[in-house]
Amino acid sequence: MITEHEALIAMRLFLEQFYARAGNDMETLIADITIESDGKPLDPAAWDDWLRCVDEAKSPRQLG
Repeated sequence: MITEHEALIAMRLFLEQFYARAGNDMETLIADITIESDGKPLDPAAWDDWLRCVDEAKSPRQLG
């Protein structure tokens, strides 16, 4: 589990990472993270990116 604060940090990290890679393309972002009927996002790499961001958000240096 992560706290609400950690979730917000993770979201910021995820969005910064996406922006660095794809720019200001909200349509692609929404498509990438759309959950399919199998419970996984359309873009499997998006899930891996999210998990990395969650792990980073939980690190002590992010919580300051």
